[in-house]
This record gives sequence, structure tokens and C-alpha cells, in this order.
Amino acid sequence: MRTLLWFRRNLRVHDQPLFRVDEPAVGVWILDPRDLLAADPAGFPRCGVHRLRFLLESVADLRAKLRSLGSELIVRVGEPEAVLAELVQELQATTVRTIEEPGTEERTTDRAVGKALASKCTFDRMPPETLFEFDDPHEISRDLPEVFSKFRRTSEKREQIGQPLPVPSALASFGIGIEPGEIPNMPALGYEDLEPSPKAVMRFEG
Repeated sequence: MRTLLWFRRNLRVHDQPLFRVDEPAVGVWILDPRDLLAADPAGFPRCGVHRLRFLLESVADLRAKLRSLGSELIVRVGEPEAVLAELVQELQATTVRTIEEPGTEERTTDRAVGKALASKCTFDRMPPETLFEFDDPHEISRDLPEVFSKFRRTSEKREQIGQPLPVPSALASFGIGIEPGEIPNMPALGYEDLEPSPKAVMRFEG
């Protein structure tokens, strides 16, 4: 039994529901050119230089932390449905686990991945991350107020916010036997690697 943990926007090891897994697992992060490098339907760039730098720094930080826990982060550039299908075959994985992302394009990607993996392995999609646990608001929704302020006061009285998940001391992993892949740099993705302005009040690092 081998599991691939498909990281998307949740690039962290603290409060990480993907780690609720019993079998050996390794992480995967995929830079999908359709999401980050292509223009949106209106012709505007989807990702600016500062956001991309922060994202790549976050991926590098996640890889370092996974390695410190005894695991690995495989990095690829391509369409997730093709990349994951190839990795499942190469690593003989039995499950691909990810956290669902809200949004039309994200769900389209999920359907494409599910179709590509249908005959190869289990595609386990966990509920989206929210302040309340996924099933918690059901009791409130039975008598849903028409005004948000009333809903807020009611929910604050009824609900307990879940505690963040701790960082594991170690992760069960397996030898991948393939190149984990280099994290692409800005010029390779067609972006100028601009230095932060010395006038900037804060320097945000991923």
C-alpha cells in the first residue's frame, strides 16, 4: 500500500489533514501551467511575479520540512491528470489523496484526475478546509437565520472550533526510486526574478 499526497494550496506540515494516513506516503506538488502561467479568460495574467516567488518559496520550505520528517516531495510541471497517472504507474501507488479546492476550474481538474486514475488507483478527495469541521454547520442549517449577524451569534454559541493538528514527529514513507524533480526558478517559467524593493516595509517569504 502506497499513497501519494497531492499538495495544492495547503503547502504546510502543521495542521495538515493529509497526514491522516496509515500507509507509507510521499508528497507531490504539480505546477499546472493552465492555472498559473496561462492568461485567464479575460486575457489577464493569472499569477504575478510576487505571488509566484512566494509560491515557489513555499514549495521549497515544504520539501525541506517533509525531508526532515523522513518523507519526500516530488515536484513536476504539467497537467495533474497526466502527471499523477504517470507517477501512480511508476511508483505503484494504490491511493492518491488530496484536499478538494472550491472553484469551477478546480473541480474540472478533479474530474479529469478522477477519470485518469479510475482504473489505476483510489482517488481520495478530502473535504475542503474550513473554520468549522465539514459536518458541524448541519445543525445550524436546520434553522438558518435570514440575517448573517444572527447566524454568527448563533454559531458562536453552538460550535467549538477544532484545534489545529500537530506536526508529526515522523512520516512513514517509501523509496521513490525516481528523481524528485527540481523546483523551477522564475526565469525558467518566463518571469523576471525581481529583487524586493529596499523601500518595502515587509519582506514576505513563503
